[in-house]
Amino acid sequence: MPRAKSAKTLLELSIAYVVQSMNQWTWKPIKLSDLELGTSPLHQLPLHVLEEIMYYLHYNDLLDKHLKWVITSQLNELLLTSCNEVQIRGYLKHAAIQCPCMKSIEFQRSRDNILNIETSILQFFPKFQQLEKLEIAYTSVGDNSLEVFGTYCKYLRELDVSHCPAVTDAGIERLCGDADHLREEGGRIDYMWDNGKCKGIQILRVKGTNVTKKGIQIALQNLPSLKVLSHELVVEVLSNIHQLALENNLPVIPKFSVTEITVVSPYVPGSFVVALLLCPSIIKVKIMGINGFLNSDLLVLLSLASLRHLQISACPKLTFYDGVIPLLKANGNLLESLKLTNFYDVDFHSIVEFCPNLNSLVIDHCVSHEIPIEEQDNSVRRKRIKVEHPILKKLEVLRVTFSFVNSESLLLLLSSPSLRGLEITDCFELTDDLLERAALLHDFQHLQELELAYCDSLTKKGIDLLLNDSNSIKKMSLQFDVEHSELLTAENMNEWKEKSEHKNWQLKLDFCVEDTNCS
Repeated sequence: MPRAKSAKTLLELSIAYVVQSMNQWTWKPIKLSDLELGTSPLHQLPLHVLEEIMYYLHYNDLLDKHLKWVITSQLNELLLTSCNEVQIRGYLKHAAIQCPCMKSIEFQRSRDNILNIETSILQFFPKFQQLEKLEIAYTSVGDNSLEVFGTYCKYLRELDVSHCPAVTDAGIERLCGDADHLREEGGRIDYMWDNGKCKGIQILRVKGTNVTKKGIQIALQNLPSLKVLSHELVVEVLSNIHQLALENNLPVIPKFSVTEITVVSPYVPGSFVVALLLCPSIIKVKIMGINGFLNSDLLVLLSLASLRHLQISACPKLTFYDGVIPLLKANGNLLESLKLTNFYDVDFHSIVEFCPNLNSLVIDHCVSHEIPIEEQDNSVRRKRIKVEHPILKKLEVLRVTFSFVNSESLLLLLSSPSLRGLEITDCFELTDDLLERAALLHDFQHLQELELAYCDSLTKKGIDLLLNDSNSIKKMSLQFDVEHSELLTAENMNEWKEKSEHKNWQLKLDFCVEDTNCS
């Protein structure tokens, strides 16, 4: 059953009291020459307690209001959730003084607009010379910022400037390129020797910027430890590097340490095959529904013994039975995660048969397709199996969203005894009976998070099956439309809430009825 709430620890009670007391604290700045330093009552607390306080503030949407109290000399990770430029500037100024040895700074941003902050924050980053991780996507940072990072943050290992339109090839060069580039101002040529020091970056995200093929090539050639390079042109640039090496008769074709690769439009036919030759350590591949991508292109993945994670969005000339199935048959046992989007002939039994080690399976906007037995190719499919024993024994995360999956296949997917997270959206085939049959196999004993949305065949009986003594659910989210579902009601939701409170369950219930408020 959902676990009963345990008595709060002394630490939890203390943190709640401290946060509540913050409303009465007064900020008392101290003048240090031209700087203003605030004092916090928390400055002597150990790091793990500060991290717990920050988590509590973030979880309760209080971080913007009280973050200044947590910025002390022990802090090494800073999360900025504010959209207020003045407030962000104040926090960074305070952190530059109190904790210059900061390891991680993350700007948690909405994707709705670009936050204009570069001019007000750039002056503080020279202080963070031990910085290893910086996430500053969807902001106005540009080439000047990357030059500062490349000058002062030589230990940087992860940088995310996705969707920062002011970032260009010049910024990439100043970040990690050759340091002896030239700058001309007013007819005078100055030699620049101080930037380009970020040679240890392992993760670089520049998708949605104005970086071109030139900038991507600079990154690949100057970052020997680069594992993740997020940009639309990576595959094309790798293909061009290979072609140039052949044209110049290089004795050795360059190899790169990249472990993830994404194929997007515009796609140059054959470039994916060549790109893989330069990246022998690929473990994750994303194929994003592009024109010109063929079954034969997908099947080059047969040579990747390191492949562990695969995401495929259906392409016009890529089919499930002639492309995906042969790949899964050969290498499916290697896969730990699989995501399929927009396929209309998915054979779930083959997925279960060929991918026994899956930890995560996501099915989005797909349709299961049953082909008559006499028309099936016995080399890649077998007769339908009965769900007598769980097959995907390692599957912990299952998401089936906006897809038609027949009841037999859905039961097969739900038969995993290791499920911890389950999300099903807009699935009419999910019924009380099907949930009951799955529960008879393993009682959903490991399930911790459940999200069901617009599954209009479910009734209160099906949900009651999950709110019993046999599972460990900590969070349940239910969404339904009262106009189309007469089987679940707001009264049911209230009854479950009362039951949870009465039994003192450690269970977070989120209910959302369309056209009304969520609770």
